[in-house]
Amino acid sequence: MKFQPRHLVLKTKSQISQWYEDFESVRQSILNSTDHNKKNYDFKGLNLKEQEEFTVLYLEREIVAFSSLYCRDYYPNNISRVLNRIWKSPKIRYVHQSYWPLSRKMLLPQIKKAHLLNKSAVFISIEGQKKRWLKRFIFEAKKEDSRWLVLPGFYKVAPGDDKSCWQNVILLPLKKNYKFQFPHISENEWQRRFGV
Repeated sequence: MKFQPRHLVLKTKSQISQWYEDFESVRQSILNSTDHNKKNYDFKGLNLKEQEEFTVLYLEREIVAFSSLYCRDYYPNNISRVLNRIWKSPKIRYVHQSYWPLSRKMLLPQIKKAHLLNKSAVFISIEGQKKRWLKRFIFEAKKEDSRWLVLPGFYKVAPGDDKSCWQNVILLPLKKNYKFQFPHISENEWQRRFGV
């Protein structure tokens, strides 16, 4: 499969009848794989009805990526996570320069939906120390919208207190003077707590 961003076809939650069967087939293959994040895609980890928006990308009539706009009970009600449960097909996952075109194509309808839901901000979070990924992502994102910010340290974006709950965050404020309201620790404190 040759990756060419211009050939990507986007489907959203409103078009679920056009992609649901394909998605469930992909979900089943993920659950049967050795993917270390596969539990994120089971019915508990990814309930389509709970997603505020869902975006699916096709290339050559095959799903190559999906992600969602999501607001869990733990979040303040004025914010949602974009690119939630992002998945990229192994066929294109490591293709040079595929991440941003895939992300951008899914982000745009998710941000549009966040505006319609009157959200104050959207964010992306990622586990672990991902400085290089954050730097690459923010470089591309700021070309689209200069309001994107990499927040310092780690934020508790999930209930609990294990390492996976504290994540790097990239924020897009949608309203003026928005302040990110999740608990925060410095990178040094994160390393001290989790022995990294």
